[in-house]
Amino acid sequence: MSYSCDDLETIDKSHLSIKIDKHLLRVEIANTQHLRSKGLMHRTKLGIDEGMIFIFPNSRKVSFWMKNTLIPLDIAYFTSHGRLVEVMTMVPDDGVKSYPSSEKILYAIETNAGWFQQHKIEQGAILYLPRKISAY
Repeated sequence: MSYSCDDLETIDKSHLSIKIDKHLLRVEIANTQHLRSKGLMHRTKLGIDEGMIFIFPNSRKVSFWMKNTLIPLDIAYFTSHGRLVEVMTMVPDDGVKSYPSSEKILYAIETNAGWFQQHKIEQGAILYLPRKISAY
């Protein structure tokens, strides 16, 4: 995992500019249990190249759902080394369906549904962060 790319920046304490392979994405940081639980609930829209990065305290298998989430999203799971494991498209259903990771991951990124396909980002792509971010 690389923590230094010239075009990446820490925007403020709650947002980052990250890169997945060569594609830039502005993300909100969810690195506490409270922020991870809330996620993108109750949002009616998400910008074109915007999303949320969920950072866990240690690598583990995780599962996401769409409770109180109003817009379709992609969920991408990344290992502690920043390698993309898988991407799933999630649809609003008030939490009926879950979307579990198949491997232990450290990062999950939610974007508008179709973002990964539109940018041709596939399994094995690399996540670049401007700095190490601790999770609690």
